[in-house]
Amino acid sequence: MAGMTRPLGRSALAALGAFLVLGTAAAPVEALPNTSSPTLRLNRTIHTNPFTGTSTKMKDGEGSAYVAADTSLWLAEDNSDQAYEVNPTTGALKRVITQSEFAAAPKLGGGASAGSNRIQDLESMAYDTATDTLYAFSGKCCTSSVLPTAFRLKRGSDHKFHVESYQPLPSGSDFTASAVHPGDGKLYVGVGSTVRQYTYDSNTVGSTFSVTGVSGIYGMSFSDNGADLLVAASQTKLIRADWATKKAVAGWAFNLSSFGMGDTRAVELINDQFYVLDGFDSRASSDPLKYAVYVFDVVGPGTPPTASFTGSPTSGGAPLTVGFADTSTGNPTSWSWNFGDGGTSTQQNPSHTYTTPNTYSVSLTASNAAGSNTFTRSNYIVATGVDDTPPDTFIDSGPSGTTGSTSATFTFSASEPGTFACDLDGGGLLPCSSPQTYSGLSATTHTFQVRATDNATNPDPTPASRTWTIVAGAAQIARQATSTTVNATATNAITIPTPAGTSAGDVLVACVALNGGTVNGVPSGWAPIAAVTSVSNPHVYGYYKVAGVSEPTPTWNLSASVANGGGIARYSGVSNLSPLDSAPSTGASATAVTAASVPGVTTVSPDAMVAGCVGINSSSAAVTIASPADLTEAWDIAGKRNEVADGLQGAAGPSGTKTWTLSSVREFAGWLVALHPA
Repeated sequence: MAGMTRPLGRSALAALGAFLVLGTAAAPVEALPNTSSPTLRLNRTIHTNPFTGTSTKMKDGEGSAYVAADTSLWLAEDNSDQAYEVNPTTGALKRVITQSEFAAAPKLGGGASAGSNRIQDLESMAYDTATDTLYAFSGKCCTSSVLPTAFRLKRGSDHKFHVESYQPLPSGSDFTASAVHPGDGKLYVGVGSTVRQYTYDSNTVGSTFSVTGVSGIYGMSFSDNGADLLVAASQTKLIRADWATKKAVAGWAFNLSSFGMGDTRAVELINDQFYVLDGFDSRASSDPLKYAVYVFDVVGPGTPPTASFTGSPTSGGAPLTVGFADTSTGNPTSWSWNFGDGGTSTQQNPSHTYTTPNTYSVSLTASNAAGSNTFTRSNYIVATGVDDTPPDTFIDSGPSGTTGSTSATFTFSASEPGTFACDLDGGGLLPCSSPQTYSGLSATTHTFQVRATDNATNPDPTPASRTWTIVAGAAQIARQATSTTVNATATNAITIPTPAGTSAGDVLVACVALNGGTVNGVPSGWAPIAAVTSVSNPHVYGYYKVAGVSEPTPTWNLSASVANGGGIARYSGVSNLSPLDSAPSTGASATAVTAASVPGVTTVSPDAMVAGCVGINSSSAAVTIASPADLTEAWDIAGKRNEVADGLQGAAGPSGTKTWTLSSVREFAGWLVALHPA
């Protein structure tokens, strides 16, 4: 449940200089039609199921924020508990900040890392332009172990946003929306029908206040001058409110259900178009519009212009001064230019100087009282010149410290486009690309180096380096024991014994399979991995917990009396700080099959333990379940028949799809996850 925080264009406000008629004069809205009876027109949708050109899928839609300097729309979801950086023009996925990075964040001022319970319900995001800071808020859903938390993200030496710190929010906090006001610089959070100020450094929450005509707040953003508040609200509503009067603006409330949206979760205005995130959970998993971003044009009476332009010259040495001519039709009255290098203008026919050699895309938004239209010329301006600045090279992931794995996979990047050369143990730099994998390594200390060379052939004079040690027989994640329970006769709870030998620091992984019904009560301290309930039978759940000194026997309460079965696997060698090494994946089939396939996960650490559970629509032990070829069976039980299997993955990266083979055709549901080495 989110608040996109990219405000409306300040330049377009100056160009409009008009008032909306609301009985009294209202502050103008930048680059939107000067009318009290606007309409919306669906321009396009941005798909996240999967993202354009990838197999990566968002598993929910909750919050977002817009960072204009990066041309990046950030999307947040509370299933995998991840944040996604997306190009709002192309829909291309740029980057993912994983649950494990949030969980590893330190407390502001010192203290324990956030841990997994503080990132179970990622709700909203906000961006502060003045301080170049992203914020993310997690809520309280859906068990008592989930801890509401505020996270702050700052840029690292790689110029990318990383989770810098967290603050524990008061118990019961559930900030479904957040936005930074550009005028007073304050961070505001919203939920239900109330808004309040939140201060991160002091971790204080102000008094609540209401905005007349606004309720069911899921997401919010401010205009550039702070005059207007845009709200994504319940019942698929989009509302504009006047911030000074704290009242909804007459005629500016839209019901988006007619466009196919089911759950409006966040709103943003980019290049004079509304970007609204749909969090509707009930679409089919194969529907490309599941958790899509809907992009709307705002139209008033009359006809909006059609934007177009030319520029000259379009190439030359930097500094390159280009004159741009507006050739739009339809009588525009205001213009908003984006020159692709961070420069903007509101002149009709501006000129602009490009000081840095590069290739630039230019866009023009032309507006009048009826609406606006944006035209973009991609890779339009080419500024050349002598580039003698070398790039910086970064190792993004790979082994460090001590490991027992004889394989190593490194991912790396650079501060500008170019090529890479890699070296292992002084063997010489040779051309390579990310990821780079080595196998069959000896038990000794190894050093990996990578050097970037930019497109102007400038090499990084200080290659990035990583040293690690392989120790024969070094401790790795290992499954030490299991325990199972079978209830062939229907019960309204399932109690699973704690595995033998459990001691403090062990990580416990549970699978619960039900003949329908749901889990409505989770034992204390257990965190969810997945809930796979998309088929009527079976319903399969996964949970994990870091064991304490004296671990009680856990019981899961059920919504109805159903046949059930489940088990717990005890693992040693798993990180207690961040037990999961990947976001989980899920698979299910309402059609009876013999191949129960669950999509793979992507591990970030070598020697991660990949573990999965598959339940089938059968209680008969005569129907066998065979583990995937590279996993080892932990148990195969009846009640509600299910099997857990696991296996070490030496190199970080994609695990590939895991397929359980059934002796007879059956419906199935299952999940897959990776455990993080200590």
